[in-house]
Amino acid sequence: MEHLIEKHSLSESRACRTLDLAPSIYRYESKTCDEEVKIREALRTHAAHRRRWGYRHLRTLLRRDGYDANHKRVYRLYREEGL
Repeated sequence: MEHLIEKHSLSESRACRTLDLAPSIYRYESKTCDEEVKIREALRTHAAHRRRWGYRHLRTLLRRDGYDANHKRVYRLYREEGL
């Protein structure tokens, strides 16, 4: 994309059409949620103290700590952290 825009002086929309790419995909910026970083840290801390507890029990502890995370999010983070 950037090569087309800079070297061939195409507009962003023309370059997107050339590559058959939606402009929203080109402009997308991934956001690392600050809350997600805090949830990961709290999840690791609780899992270190309670090694035999699964993600469901750890989710209960997270909710007691004030984090509003559903079970799917907690399970995804639990797997990504390798707990």
